[in-house]
Amino acid sequence: MAKFNKTHLSIDQANARGVVHRDYIAHCLRWSHVLKVINKGGFYKNARVLDVGCGKEMPMARALFTNRYAPLSYDGVDVNKLEMHAVFASDKVRFKPTLHGETDFLTLKLPHSPNCITSFEVLEHVPPGHARKMIERMYDLLDGSDENSVAIISTPCYDERVGAAANHPNEITYQALGAAFEDV
Repeated sequence: MAKFNKTHLSIDQANARGVVHRDYIAHCLRWSHVLKVINKGGFYKNARVLDVGCGKEMPMARALFTNRYAPLSYDGVDVNKLEMHAVFASDKVRFKPTLHGETDFLTLKLPHSPNCITSFEVLEHVPPGHARKMIERMYDLLDGSDENSVAIISTPCYDERVGAAANHPNEITYQALGAAFEDV
């Protein structure tokens, strides 16, 4: 697997410091947006979610579970090692995420086409060429036969006055990301 920056955003770490970082709060808004999108018309009941860069703590899966939006399937993929969160361990819980840890998304094999792809703050952690391939792969995997299919992707907007974060080998401008989407 190629070398990627494996930065991990952790609510436990934030709580230990006594400060919830603005980046975590921004993620909460992203997860809330996904919940709003997939709740519309009960879409979540037939949603086949693919969460690219799901993170060790699986916050998107936990947000779905906590809000009682059990999708038809949830696949979380991350380059880090993943372990099933305790919240999903009970036999009474019908929402059972499928995890693909220590996996390069480009090599991921799924038994179905997702109709909801999420990827939050991931593309800036991989080399530019790999990020472009990831966008292409997301587009190829997304179920084109489902008119409700949606991909929700975010990355920090690079500001040359501020500069790139040390853990971001590939900060992307708004225009560059838009152009990459248009090219696919």
